[in-house]
Amino acid sequence: MVKLLLARNDVNADRPDGYGRTPLWSASSEGREGVVKLLLARDDVDLNKPDNYDWTPLMIASFSRHRHIVALLQSEAISISVD
Repeated sequence: MVKLLLARNDVNADRPDGYGRTPLWSASSEGREGVVKLLLARDDVDLNKPDNYDWTPLMIASFSRHRHIVALLQSEAISISVD
């Protein structure tokens, strides 16, 4: 379902909800590895975009003890830094 939504031209994959939580933030908080990977593969998703309380996807994944998500986010951040 997520793949189908992300394939549409009218979907903003980085649009926050009323709390400033983006799809990446939510997927990171819930430990949804497949969704996180799909979102990280896009150029229009901000890896470090905080919510209204200044929590980033990396922070919420760490707080929620989703180590596999933390590793994915850190790997992507290092990749961006090197490029």
